Amino acid sequence: MSEVTKGSAIGSGRRASTTPGTAIQLTTTSTSCKNVFISASTANTNPIAIGDSAVKAAADTTQQGMLLVPGNDVVYIEIDNVSKLYFDVITSGDAVVFSYTS
Repeated sequence: MSEVTKGSAIGSGRRASTTPGTAIQLTTTSTSCKNVFISASTANTNPIAIGDSAVKAAADTTQQGMLLVPGNDVVYIEIDNVSKLYFDVITSGDAVVFSYTS
């Protein structure tokens, strides 16, 4: 893992999904950033998946992206825009929480 890129500002968000099996953007607003820290909400029933627009949270061979288990460590991703990241849920109402620096 590379050194964490420093930013001059920080933002954060939470997004829930009511449509399991559908990739949802973390934010639909173009949001420039240096990096994003992502976690599954501790209130989730099941893991969520993080990735690109093809991400799919599933308990079978169709799964795509990184699975994040509720209450586990935060994932760090270097990327230039928060809106490039998507998530999917297994259970309706489960959510992703994130912070980013810009």
